[in-house]
Amino acid sequence: MISLAQTLLLSAHLLCVDVAMVGPLVALLLASRQRRLAGEAPGEMHASDTTIGDAGRWLMHRSWQALAVGIVLGLAMGCLLWFAGGRPFFTALERLPNNRLYFGVGELAFYLVLVMCSGFGWDWLQRRPWLQVFMVVLATTNLIYHFPTMFVSVGQLARGSATAPALTGSEYRRLIWTPDILSQVAHHVVSAAAVVGAVLMGYAVWLRDGMAKAGKGSANEQAEGAARWIGLRGARLALGATLTQIPVGLWVLASLPTTARDGVLGSDLLTTGMFLSAMAASLAMLHFLSAAAMGDARRGECITAIALLLLVVVLMTGALRRIEARSWAQDTSPSMREIKPTKPHAT
Repeated sequence: MISLAQTLLLSAHLLCVDVAMVGPLVALLLASRQRRLAGEAPGEMHASDTTIGDAGRWLMHRSWQALAVGIVLGLAMGCLLWFAGGRPFFTALERLPNNRLYFGVGELAFYLVLVMCSGFGWDWLQRRPWLQVFMVVLATTNLIYHFPTMFVSVGQLARGSATAPALTGSEYRRLIWTPDILSQVAHHVVSAAAVVGAVLMGYAVWLRDGMAKAGKGSANEQAEGAARWIGLRGARLALGATLTQIPVGLWVLASLPTTARDGVLGSDLLTTGMFLSAMAASLAMLHFLSAAAMGDARRGECITAIALLLLVVVLMTGALRRIEARSWAQDTSPSMREIKPTKPHAT
């Protein structure tokens, strides 16, 4: 029961962080589309560009809210892990350079302030696109650089010796540029793009359901066309990201320690079963995403694709947790053999 709760909590946490990492960047694309449509008819406001602009504003707000929820879920996950005996994780966390932990709170606040300002100041920033781009790119790249790398690194360090000394700043930077860290960070970022694509698909379905109840009209037809455009772009983003996961996933698999890779490929039946189930769900998801991306992004296709994506996330998260449980306290990671701390105190 605790294991299932940890898997579901971690899945929800990862989904929230995924939206936070890529959501603001996609909102920038929606802002650009709104400006382009407004530029085609200066001085006029049509339902189509209003709908797309509202979608961008909505996604910007959902992004910082997702990070706030993700922080709470992460803390809950940490408490559950502590009571479940996940000491290697916390021992590894202590091995990070002190400034990684101390500055972490400030970096989260930095992201929240910039993205909240981008959401609440949407209309004002639409007249200053250079500032909007600067704020959003700065916030998201800072989040992507610091947090996926830090927690993937902690997972790697947890496989090492419990008595190993803390890393210095230079040793930590060497660690995060090793293939096994980079491959997993790339996997998280590409997954985030797929999740945000699914969020747009869900938003488009919600919009079109509301418009169907409102009845027909010229403005409503323009708004429905914009909602269809949002759904199509969301489906194409999710489809492209899912296809990109194929080579990225092979990279991750090749970079895994031997014990973890063997668990995925058959030595642990439960891990292998979850992995194969996730692959089957991914293939089914590709079918529905392709239908949505090359068609009209119909309601049934979008909802089925979203449900399959959630299933894939839960299954892969469960497999990841099994891998970590098997590999903790075993120094089998290539990066652990390469990083040999020379100082007992972090900088």
